[in-house]
Amino acid sequence: MRQRGVRLCFSYPAEYEIVCQGKKIVGSAQKRGKRALLQQGSIFMSPINEADFALLSDLKERYNAVSVAEVLGYAIDFKTMSEALVKGFQQLRNRDF
Repeated sequence: MRQRGVRLCFSYPAEYEIVCQGKKIVGSAQKRGKRALLQQGSIFMSPINEADFALLSDLKERYNAVSVAEVLGYAIDFKTMSEALVKGFQQLRNRDF
């Protein structure tokens, strides 16, 4: 039984999350403690198969995400994506804010 008011991570963008074409391309969450930080994130590499979410009858109204393949117009593999992420983080680390 589905709980009322439960929202999917990809149902709306939170502050500082990456949005493309008005839809989330990255979903993330962070938990900060006194001595540690936990960062969790999800990136849809290919379009979502709505059949995988069959239990969520109102998926179309609640799901607001786009995949990397949909943005680029072609699919990329995990290795290409991970290399791009590492390069992006390295570039950010070297920037002066």
